[in-house]
Amino acid sequence: MNVSAPAHMSLLLSRAAQLGQKTMPQPIAAWLFEELRFSEADEKRRNELYEKAMSGTLSPAENAELDDFVEVADTLDLLKARAAADRLAQPAST
Repeated sequence: MNVSAPAHMSLLLSRAAQLGQKTMPQPIAAWLFEELRFSEADEKRRNELYEKAMSGTLSPAENAELDDFVEVADTLDLLKARAAADRLAQPAST
């Protein structure tokens, strides 16, 4: 089943991440964001789509599915980077 993500998903997730970091203890928020990743089944599907894209055999539906994977992966990378930067910006506890 292909569930298409809305085009503005990245922006919404970024806003949600900012709110979560304000209400959740920083180490927990950073850990949660850094642990976000695709399941093994999703990784397999994404790799299949990449291979088809490289060979030029993607259908329009598969192309849209791959676009969704790319958007979500980019969003996860941004959330992880934000969590890491926020963690590094925290004063060291003594």
